[in-house]
Parts: sequence; C-alpha cells; structure tokens
Amino acid sequence: MSNSTTGEIGRRLLPAIIDEVARDDPNRAWASLPIDDYDLSQGFEDITYAAFANAINKLAHFIEKAFGRSDKFDTIIYLGIPDIRYYMLPYAACKTGHKVFFSSPHNPLETHLDLIERTQCTAIMLARGVYARDIVNHHPMPKTEIPELDDLLDLSDVAPLYPYTRTWEEAKTEPLVVCHSSGNTSDPRPVTFTHASMACFDNQTELPDVDGRGHWTWQCGPGVRYFMIASPFHPIAVAIAMAVGGFGGGILVPGFRHRATTEISDVCEIIKGSKATTGFIPFFLADVIARLPDAEEIIKQFDSMAYGNGSNTGTVTHYGGEIWSRHTKFQNIWGGADCLTPPVLVADPEDYEYNYFDMEAGGIRFQERDLEYYDEDGSRLPLYELILTQTPQSQKFAGYWAGQGITEAPSGPPYPELPTAEVWTPHPDPNKSSYAWRFVSRLYDLEMGNEFSLAMETAIDNLEKVQKSIVLSKYDQQPVALVELARGLEVEAASDIWQQAIEPQNEDVPEHSRIPQTHVIPVPFGSFIRGTEGHLNRKQTEKKYASDIDAVYGRGQKKMSIAERPRYESIIATTEIVQSVD
Repeated sequence: MSNSTTGEIGRRLLPAIIDEVARDDPNRAWASLPIDDYDLSQGFEDITYAAFANAINKLAHFIEKAFGRSDKFDTIIYLGIPDIRYYMLPYAACKTGHKVFFSSPHNPLETHLDLIERTQCTAIMLARGVYARDIVNHHPMPKTEIPELDDLLDLSDVAPLYPYTRTWEEAKTEPLVVCHSSGNTSDPRPVTFTHASMACFDNQTELPDVDGRGHWTWQCGPGVRYFMIASPFHPIAVAIAMAVGGFGGGILVPGFRHRATTEISDVCEIIKGSKATTGFIPFFLADVIARLPDAEEIIKQFDSMAYGNGSNTGTVTHYGGEIWSRHTKFQNIWGGADCLTPPVLVADPEDYEYNYFDMEAGGIRFQERDLEYYDEDGSRLPLYELILTQTPQSQKFAGYWAGQGITEAPSGPPYPELPTAEVWTPHPDPNKSSYAWRFVSRLYDLEMGNEFSLAMETAIDNLEKVQKSIVLSKYDQQPVALVELARGLEVEAASDIWQQAIEPQNEDVPEHSRIPQTHVIPVPFGSFIRGTEGHLNRKQTEKKYASDIDAVYGRGQKKMSIAERPRYESIIATTEIVQSVD
C-alpha cells in the first residue's frame, strides 16, 4: 500500500497520489515494459513514477491546447492502440476538467456511434495509426492525434506540472474515467468510475478478518511485479491499473510496449522475463496455460494468481483449476463493470471454483430461486440470485452506488438493492456455505429452460482437448454444439467428442434436448469471439457461425463472412493504412 500523505485511506485521490510519489520517490517503478517487443531477450525497462507523471502532465497540456479546459466534465472519446497511454489519459483528462471515454476498437460502427451519443462526446483523440474517418463522418467533432508513447515517456523533455487541486469532498462524486460494459448479453452501455468508486478498493485494505480469514485485495505490496495482460480499454484493466499502480505501489506488467499480446508463446515469455510474482488472468487464458507442456514451471513463478470468473460468462475448467491450484494460490474473483469487485476473503486452495465473499462489507445477500439445475453427479443444486444491497456497512467498500454518484447509504431499511440476475449455489460444506459461493448461470438461461444446455457445455468443456463450447438450439429442433478445440489441435481431433462427453449426457436429458452426432461443429482454437477481458461473447460467436448452424439444420449454405475494417492491426501496419487512405 502506498505511503501517500495526500489523505487518509479511502479519501485519497489518485491524480494527487501519482504527482506526490513522482515528487517524493521519483525513481520508484510504476510499470515494467519490454525494451523491444520483438526481442524479449533484451529484457524489461521499468517505467518510473517520474516518467509516468511527466507523461500525464504532457497529455494534460496537450488536451488543454487542443480542446481547452472544461468546467463540466465534457467527454472526449479515445481510440488507441493497446498500450499504457490508456492508463495515463484518465488522469490527464481529469486534470483539465474533462473525462475520457474508452470505446473498444472491436466495436462495430453503430456501437461506437450509440456510445458516443450516450456519453455526449464533444471531441475525439486518436493514437497514430487508428482509423476513425467513418466515425467522424457520421458524428462530426473536433479530433486530434495524441503524442507517441515513447515521446511521452522521454524524461529529457520535462513538462511543467499540471496541478490537480480538487479536494476529496469536491471530487468524490466526479467522474474519473468512462468505459463500457462488454455487450456479452446486451448492447454495450457506458460505465463511469468515480473517485469514490475507485476509493472502495483503498477502503478494502482496512477491513478486519472475518472468521479468521483475511481479505484478498487488488493492492499488492510496494515493488511487487503484477502481471495483468488485458486490453487496456476494458474496465477491469483500467481499475486494476489504478488500484495496483496508484493505491498499492505495485509494478504493473501489462504486456508489450506497442502492441497487443495475442500469442500464448508471447504471454509465457513475458511472464518469465518480467519476473512477475502475482497478478490477474482471464479464466480462459489460465486454461490455455494449464495445458502447456511447461505449465508447472510457468505457474510456480507466481506466489498467487487471481482469475476472473466473469459475470455470467463461465469459469475455469476442472482441469485448468486443478493444475493452477496445485502449484500456486489460485483465487477466484467475481466482479463487473458496474459494481467493480466487492470485498472477498482469501479462499482455500481446493475451492478455486468458489468466491469467498465478505457478505456484510460487500452488501451481498442471496435470494433463493425456485429453479431446477443438476450438478455433474446428478444432484439437484440449491439456487440463489446474488443481490447487492446498499447498507451503511457496505457503502465504503462496494463500488456500485459510488459509481452512480451516491456516497451515503440510508441509515436504516429498506435499503436500495441491485438484483444481478446471476444464479449461484452455496458451498456444500456447512462451515463455508454462508460466504463461499459458486456461479452457476444467468437467471434468464435457467428461466428459459436452458439448464440442460449448460450441463452439456460443462461436460464438453471438461475434456482436455476442448477450449470452450456453446450449446444452442434454433427452429424448435435439437441443439447444436459449437466446439472450440484446444490450442494446436486439428478439427479432425473432434471426431470422438460426441462419444466421450455428449452421448453420456444425452442419456439424462429429454429427447428434445439431446445433441445428435451430426450436430457437432468443431472449430480451431481462437475461433470463438471473446470480449477484451477474455470472456466469451456468445451472441457474437453465434452470429459468426450462423450459416454453419443453419447448414446443420438444412436451412442454408455455409458462407464466408467479410469482417469490418479493423481500427488497428500493428502500429506499423496501421500507420501505412492510414497514410494511404486518410
């Protein structure tokens, strides 16, 4: 935890913390990046707080020159390449009185335009090499290209301090950054992080033990190298970067300097070269690493690792969870763009599937639902919906209401509630069942009678040769199984999946819910569409394979789909593209 003197825990403002550390301990490392993205043998370079704060000051002066100051938090959309400028811009925009909005470059044009309208964007900032002519043509607004990362980090060019002078009382309900939800189950919508919602992470470090259990927090100790490869425009990446490098004093390891980290071989080399000892990993990436020949060596480097169960998107497989929990402390963390992460307790190693909630400090309760779902052993599970409650005990620690600008809870009941539409089941051990819970499904899926599909997906996913599966049905006919194979496997390897996993499950479900052998569609590793945090985007994946699915039902022909033009590829490729067309 930072030794900041800018205020008491829970009332500290992140822009002020960055400036203070840069002044008092300028050589402290904030992040660690490869010296050369294409030759990791050259090692890593620590980015100091002096360089980080100076880059923020440069950007603040740049924003003021381009768009002036704002006294009402005008929104500026930023579309960039995946680098740490995303982690500088919230502070810079905040200093000039603006707020920055991050829209995923993977969004289609209509989604960008919808989010621009909903956030009332007044200007657009771009990184060099990012295509946005279509956006500006449909929504004209002032635009500018921000400085290159290496120029921002250049300490031979020191910018004047751009002061942040707000007090806690003035700033607590003000926006710090705007991201958007993943769009896994509905259209993406803006999500605002305020200073008060981020301060919940700071407050969580002060919570007392519960029944002898300490709390797990995002804040690792000063100087600890924290591995987090996630798209930097995603809410979880933004929140972790602020908590680790702002409140916590850890050293962020975000991947490559100038490009996205997309290959598993690169991920592993970054882990080894960075010497990271803790971090956060999307559950699907944890599964991929667990299946590598050198999985044990890679995992043992970490003293601990948190993984994202992810709101309504799945969990680590039994195979992956067993491998990780055998070699390190492997902690399941639940959260969402709206509510961030409520307080959680340190879990037992064997319970990698479960979230250990601090029920009181998190304002969490579970409402029993009369729904039917059977576990792998055939037993019917008790099912409950997770509901977030705003109470005086949870106000400082749970971020949802603070993100809505509400910083005071009612003094007594009835308390405001947020049903999450997520269904959970308690731990079978009665000594843990009050706080240890396992995610089961979205409420909608169970109410619509999709419980058989969920059980089938679990059975298929637990095969070592499978990365992920989707079971769905159309035209009131028997289901289809889309099966994404594990890395390195050819489609032919799927020939026995039906016999191994699907046929046994068929015996326990009604005729209309059985998957015929002809209804299995295998696809190579990496074919499913995932959100920027690694979560499966079912809706977009089903849309991608709509013609294949229709072909199974005899309703159409397979056809090639033409992707929209990407916002960026590599920094070199996109520079060449933009120079030729813009």
